[in-house]
Amino acid sequence: MKKYSGVQVNSDPDTCCRAVRKIAGQRFLTMNAPRLPLDGCDAQDCRCSFSRYDDRRTEARRLSDVGFDMASQIHEDENREAPSTGRRKEDLD
Repeated sequence: MKKYSGVQVNSDPDTCCRAVRKIAGQRFLTMNAPRLPLDGCDAQDCRCSFSRYDDRRTEARRLSDVGFDMASQIHEDENREAPSTGRRKEDLD
C-alpha cells in the first residue's frame, strides 16, 4: 500500500442514504476511511463500496506534480549571465 493511497465511497445516487450523500466525491486516506456501512446509514441493505486510488488528492497541488521542477528553474536562473556593461569609461562609472 502506498503512503498516501486513498479511497472514495461508491454508491447509487438514487438509493444511497443521507450519510453517504454528505461525503459524496470526498476522498480519504486509506487508513482514515470510514467503515461501511457508515454510521447513520438507514439503508436496509447497504450496497456501498470503495474505489481505490494511488493518491488521496484529486488534483495536482505541487508544480512538480505537473512536470515543473522548481529546483532546476532556480539553478537555471542562477547560471544566467548578468547583462554586461559597456567598455567605455562612462559605462564603468
